[in-house]
Amino acid sequence: MEYGIKGRRAVVCGSSAGIGFGAALKLASDGGNVLLVSRKEENLKSAVKTIRDRTGSDASYFACDISKASEIDRLAAFVKNEYSTVDFLVNNVGGPEPSAFMNVTDDTWYRYFDTLFMSVVRITRAFVPLMKQGSSIVNILSRSAKEALPNLVISNSFRPALAGLAKTLSIELAGSGIRINNVCPGLVATERQINLMKYTAEREGVKLDLIKKRSEAQIPLGRLATPEEIGSMVAFLCSNEASYITGGTFFVDGGTSKANV
Repeated sequence: MEYGIKGRRAVVCGSSAGIGFGAALKLASDGGNVLLVSRKEENLKSAVKTIRDRTGSDASYFACDISKASEIDRLAAFVKNEYSTVDFLVNNVGGPEPSAFMNVTDDTWYRYFDTLFMSVVRITRAFVPLMKQGSSIVNILSRSAKEALPNLVISNSFRPALAGLAKTLSIELAGSGIRINNVCPGLVATERQINLMKYTAEREGVKLDLIKKRSEAQIPLGRLATPEEIGSMVAFLCSNEASYITGGTFFVDGGTSKANV
């Protein structure tokens, strides 16, 4: 089936590993021309090689730190000069370290304001002029966009703000034919998730395996997601099959969320 992804240009942020890589892989598998973006060139080279080997697509990469405005300007200039237009933009930024509210300093708040929130503001602002009718933006957020999670006060604060931004932009960009949606993963088998589990294990003084089993027991489907499963939702929201969906926030969490909407 033709989903309208084949031959179209996608820029996927935070895509050298984890969920971002899963999204890039899925878009490439469906025929998209994917530009992977992340900070470390060595990791990007490895990710691009894996995608090329597995999909046969012409994936490429651009190394930059999207927490810095100047780096985003450099990325946007490269894309404009190389490709002129972009069809799909996937905003994905790794989550902050776990912490209780009283342990978070002002410097940490400001750092994650730039990393989590302003990076999406700046990238979206830079790329919208390069997008045309039928383009799609997907923000990869977290369950914390709708449901506060323990020991993740920074994520609980900035992820809902990004959902509000996307809802506003869905109205503003509708006249240009550009859609924007959010994907909220639950527990995904990534390095970050393992680190969060290690933090919990150390805090409680128990073994990591116990935390992993306890986490899986709280998921109705009984297991962690794969990055590719999150990528499938991203690709769907980019595709022609989702042509009437904008301003939405979608859980991909195995049924874990307790929220009604």
